[in-house]
Amino acid sequence: MSTVIIDEVEMPKNMNFFILEDTPLFQKKMVDSLNDLGFSGNVTVADNIAMAYKKLEDKKTHFILSDWNLPDGKGIDFLKKIRADSNYDGIPFIMVTTMDGVDEIIDAAQIGADDYIIKPWEEDEFAKKISSAYQKRVNK
Repeated sequence: MSTVIIDEVEMPKNMNFFILEDTPLFQKKMVDSLNDLGFSGNVTVADNIAMAYKKLEDKKTHFILSDWNLPDGKGIDFLKKIRADSNYDGIPFIMVTTMDGVDEIIDAAQIGADDYIIKPWEEDEFAKKISSAYQKRVNK
């Protein structure tokens, strides 16, 4: 099996990522960052929560990245539903958002986010957060 190694964390190269983000610039930046890291699995993008639920049902997903503020709700509510669903509760989940308050970060962690990326991000930070979130879920 081909792998991607970041900070000594070995991850399957063919992992499928799911991105819930309504801003095309950040959608592209996340997709480009994943490609640059060497991931070759499918990347599915949804720009609202309703679309996310439909697309998640149709795709095998190994990792979720979600914005906080979306046109039809909050990414934190999406996270709550994901963590309550046995089909997805073991999937690494990162909040990617401009919300940089300590309260938001704590809320996300308590609800089940494996990590938190504040926009805009540096590529090395993005890579470290991916490996950290993956390691947290795999080692649970």
